Amino acid sequence: MAKHLSNVTLCFLGCGNQGAAILKGVLSASSDKAEKPLFTRLIACVRSQNSEQKLAERFSQHLDKLVVSHSNNVQAVQASDIIILGTDPADIETVLRQPGLREALANKLLISIAAGWTREKLEQVLYGSETRARNTSERAWVVRALPNIAAQVSESLTAIEMSEPAVPEPYIQITNETMWVKAVLKELKLVNTWWCKQRHDRQEGIRL
Repeated sequence: MAKHLSNVTLCFLGCGNQGAAILKGVLSASSDKAEKPLFTRLIACVRSQNSEQKLAERFSQHLDKLVVSHSNNVQAVQASDIIILGTDPADIETVLRQPGLREALANKLLISIAAGWTREKLEQVLYGSETRARNTSERAWVVRALPNIAAQVSESLTAIEMSEPAVPEPYIQITNETMWVKAVLKELKLVNTWWCKQRHDRQEGIRL
């Protein structure tokens, strides 16, 4: 069960462009003196030492509450309450099947931002079956977040797909927390605007 909002550890399992954008938003929100911090500790897991160094340099002013590491996924999840799954979609099955990871996720909130991976598919990889009311014991509560952008009008949208059965109330509170949602959407909007521009430029190049 989730701890009080002021005593929660958030883990980024994979911290690429979108993960780093969310991390930036959370850190910015946590730095707001007028608001109570959502998370007291953050852990960012990356695949290489080079990525670890770059992320640590990018967020060097926040290393008092941010830990950046590589090759320590299971330990990071064990030490966390909420996990954001931001791994490359092609690597998700490999990451989720790491020995000990399923056990480390037990009774915790797993928020996936991975494209193409439904909640049911994630649960199949982790447990061999979808989560139902009869089999929730020792399973993660899976929430799928689908960030998107309407670039033409500069409006962002994140659709939230919750677990069945219902996610415990403390986790719903965190997922729906206004400061958290605004911070995430603001940063994802910037990332997706860049991505849409890159796709547009490539298409224009093909036409030329």
